[in-house]
Amino acid sequence: MKTTTNRGKPIGQRYEDVEFDSGSPGMFQVVRMEPTAYAEYKRTGEFPDGTMFALSFYTAETDVPPNQAGFVMGDSHGIEIHMRSSERFESGSGFFNFGMGDTGQLIPAPNACTTCHAEHAETDMVFTQFYPVIRDYVPGSNTTLPTSSRLAIA
Repeated sequence: MKTTTNRGKPIGQRYEDVEFDSGSPGMFQVVRMEPTAYAEYKRTGEFPDGTMFALSFYTAETDVPPNQAGFVMGDSHGIEIHMRSSERFESGSGFFNFGMGDTGQLIPAPNACTTCHAEHAETDMVFTQFYPVIRDYVPGSNTTLPTSSRLAIA
């Protein structure tokens, strides 16, 4: 996945019922998707077999000049890949942990990822509800494209 398109950058997102601490929000989670899979999803409303999402984790930093307020992304803390494949995975999805290395290890199913995605993801085990640039193409969605998705440079 050398070339990807950005899907979103949540900060402090958790799937457990814990109180959010705005002074220490947790990691930035950068979600990327292959451009060809994204184009196909926009065209059809379905994720083609082989679609991969990369989830990268970064620390949230405050003391990085010239930043005066808020959080910026700091050091990388690993990557996970979510792959959609009906041929490879019974559930249609597989999850790989790369940590800080170049070789990912399949997380054997069932696992926390497959369970959570099956129970809570809006579309085909993908959390489309979190990312407007994907959510706006969900078939039957009543959302409208955000202004930034319609901008063009002449």
